Amino acid sequence: MKAGNQNTDKFLIQLGIPEPTRSLLWIIDEDITKIKNPMVFIIEIRTTPKEPEENKYNFYAEPSLIWTRLPIKPSNQHLKEPLYYPSYPILSPEQRWEYLNWLKDITQKTNLSYVFLYYYGLERHLLFGDYDGAVEEIFRLIKYHNEGSFPQYAISALIAASAYKKRLDIVEKYPEILWELTNESLYLRMLSGADLTAEDILNLFNQKMIGRNHYVIELAERYPDLFKNELTEIFNNYTTSNGGLLKNLRSSQLKKRDTISYANISFSQEIRTFKTTEMLYNKELQANIRKIISDTYKKCELMVK
Repeated sequence: MKAGNQNTDKFLIQLGIPEPTRSLLWIIDEDITKIKNPMVFIIEIRTTPKEPEENKYNFYAEPSLIWTRLPIKPSNQHLKEPLYYPSYPILSPEQRWEYLNWLKDITQKTNLSYVFLYYYGLERHLLFGDYDGAVEEIFRLIKYHNEGSFPQYAISALIAASAYKKRLDIVEKYPEILWELTNESLYLRMLSGADLTAEDILNLFNQKMIGRNHYVIELAERYPDLFKNELTEIFNNYTTSNGGLLKNLRSSQLKKRDTISYANISFSQEIRTFKTTEMLYNKELQANIRKIISDTYKKCELMVK
């Protein structure tokens, strides 16, 4: 639900915020006494009807929601320190001005807090609004603000939302979503029929995400090119014989765990939580990867003697 009317549309147009950003903003022209703190959760026992539909999914606590009745003040100041859990109402009038001006061109560098603030609203679109528009805009943010923890949060939410909506077409549009070595990414690979690569195996080894023997580490560090070439050959032989590492996993035996996949704290815990399939530390997958690495070590050891 987007609370938009002629007044709010005029407000955004006067600010010079272009499409597609303008249509993806959440904005409201209500009394500011309706503002809710997304950090505060209240348990109520009601004797009256539920809240009106307009506040569905805790809309009034949405951090990115632009309240037109809150003051803005032109300023040349720039936010330098990060804001933890930023929300539009807690910004100063000067900061609101800076944020709204950045929305005129979200490709421009800015404080990462403003990037997160806009992104929170895009997460709401992934679940309750313009999914396709939000996907496009999130990838545009990742392209121009690929720093800090932002890409990790964004990729996690994209994977969770696309898996929840069974929108695997996201892989065709943005294959880079599969590059991450996370449970969510590997799960999406499995759903889409993609698999691990030799480069992935090497990255898992180098990032210490797989069991490592100090003899293997020493050889891999002394002969990195040899180790990589032989690992690639052994991996290719394995996939030719077995059809891949992920394709042979028995989905019925894959464990699942609750993972917070959305950064937007106005969502309930139930909505923010996505049941992630435990891929990275699946015993069968780990054993097969360790065998590929072990066979690589044995072959390289014979070659360097």
